[in-house]
Amino acid sequence: AFSDQIKKVSAEKIKNGIRITYYFDKIKISVPVTYVLRNDSLLMTVNGSQIGEQGEDNRLLSVAPSKAFMMVDKEQDDSYIFISDGIGALIDTKESFAVARRDFSVGSANEASLSTSSDANPYDSCGMRAYGIKDKENAMFCIAEKNAGAVGMKVNAGDVSSDYSKVYADISMVDSDYTRGRSTNAGDVRIVSDRMQSEVSIGLYPLSGDDANYVGMAKCYRKYLEKNGFISNQKRDFTSPYAVTALGGVMVTESVLGVPTKNLKVATTFDEAKELFGSFSKDIGTAPVTRIKGFGETGLNIGKIAGGYKFASEFGNDDAFSNLQKYCDDSGKPLYTDFDIVKYAKSGNGFSYNNDAAKTATLHAAEFSTVNVPLRDYNANNKYRLLSRTKLGNAIDKLVDFKNKKKLSGISLTTFGSIFYSDLTDTDYAVTCRMAKETKGYIDTLKKTGVKLSGSSPAFFSAGLMDTIFDAPLERSGNYNYMVEIPFYQMVYGGVVPMYSGALNTASNPKERLMLAAAGGTGISVSVIKNFQTSYMEDNVEKLYNCNYEYALDLLKTSLDSYQSIYNKTAGKKIVKYEFLNDNMTLTVTEFENGAKVYANHSSTSVESPVGKLEGYGFKMESGD
Repeated sequence: AFSDQIKKVSAEKIKNGIRITYYFDKIKISVPVTYVLRNDSLLMTVNGSQIGEQGEDNRLLSVAPSKAFMMVDKEQDDSYIFISDGIGALIDTKESFAVARRDFSVGSANEASLSTSSDANPYDSCGMRAYGIKDKENAMFCIAEKNAGAVGMKVNAGDVSSDYSKVYADISMVDSDYTRGRSTNAGDVRIVSDRMQSEVSIGLYPLSGDDANYVGMAKCYRKYLEKNGFISNQKRDFTSPYAVTALGGVMVTESVLGVPTKNLKVATTFDEAKELFGSFSKDIGTAPVTRIKGFGETGLNIGKIAGGYKFASEFGNDDAFSNLQKYCDDSGKPLYTDFDIVKYAKSGNGFSYNNDAAKTATLHAAEFSTVNVPLRDYNANNKYRLLSRTKLGNAIDKLVDFKNKKKLSGISLTTFGSIFYSDLTDTDYAVTCRMAKETKGYIDTLKKTGVKLSGSSPAFFSAGLMDTIFDAPLERSGNYNYMVEIPFYQMVYGGVVPMYSGALNTASNPKERLMLAAAGGTGISVSVIKNFQTSYMEDNVEKLYNCNYEYALDLLKTSLDSYQSIYNKTAGKKIVKYEFLNDNMTLTVTEFENGAKVYANHSSTSVESPVGKLEGYGFKMESGD
């Protein structure tokens, strides 16, 4: 950091604001920042093309133009820092001797393509670029606006050497990676890309009164997304309280004449999926939102892009698929057919595993490993890569062709729309900042075909464009830096897009997941198969051992007994208040815009609440009528 080396500044008045240029004479770098006052906010902009670098020995990696804008006295009561990491988290601003809370980074701008061979999930789940700070009756909320992918967050909370706690934006100006370790202290930075020439802007929104809290921040963020086209106003269906995903097949290692061979094993055919969906409708009394996943060439395992853009013949013929889709469409719920056009492990359909993978800043393919369950270790022989961003347009075009060929009524997108990643294949894609705009454009291309779209934990640049959200983030990360975690995703998208939890039957604690869904106004889901063999556990794909239909149905019926009436009351309604009611923050109340309140116990032991005793992970609604 060189903020203490600023020796002079120059200022120029511009329309509704000022442009200040900061000069770092020792390292011969100058950084102009514009500050423009808007009706509801202050807009700060850094233009990479205007940054001056006169020296040969120093390159500008990142800029923090708002380092002193969002600070709070660390002894101030009723204050916290909000960050959009995980499901959304609050950080205590009080003094702490924890070293980890000093200048730690959140939402790294190029996290999905850092050099790594083992991170199976290297991106934050909430998928938002926003943060905030509260100080008694006032709050400030920061939104990464133009080229948001270049913006990360840094937090310094309760540092004993400072009187203040703070959170600020950190803008990556080049794409860089580390040759050793994952911090500048642990390794040398290798700069590969030229400096970003685009503008990056950050909006600071002051909040007061009833909006001076994290719910007000969510409201502010939703308004921004709506205004800028990241939330569409199409009519959506909130009527079903549950979703069912039928899982197709899995690749299993078998011995053929003593030679290990991977073969596709069928867990559910098209005909069986139709039978399963029908059984749920009959037994529950309401048609589910339906999705099929893992019906491509390699089933649920990562193989060619989009499963090879085909259905494996083992699952049934075209007529069987058409009958399945017609059954779902006739029930009033489109069938979402799942595709992954980002992760791949084999060449095919015009995409080369060696030549078309996204490159990290160290010029290697962005490569990750799956997990081998019996060995409880990363599977070095089963790796996958991320498709180059230069090829995503081709992948979308092929998906449109397949949609038209099979007359798909719904498409589910796994991975795509959920992550940022940089790609050094081409300098135009070298930084993550453009990915939000690119992804929105590709989604618009799909929507123009008339198909319904769903995503799996989609990020801010795609979630509001979906017809349905599967696998909505609910679970807490357990990060010890956080005071508590909150359902910020639900606060933003609740009442806007129908959301469904991850499968209850594959959760480590189904009761807790159900409680979290109730507290966030989220629908619930299960994943099912018709047939199971122990060999399916080889790669732990989708936890198939818990996807038995009878178990999933019993769990779903029990869950809906306590939740369906609550969902019917809260579905399609925005969250207007979310509060913690006890000192250890295990009892919450969520209030929806129609006045309904859901009390939830986030602990395994019973607690007393305003609506009576709640058992461990229990919940209860107080009607707004």
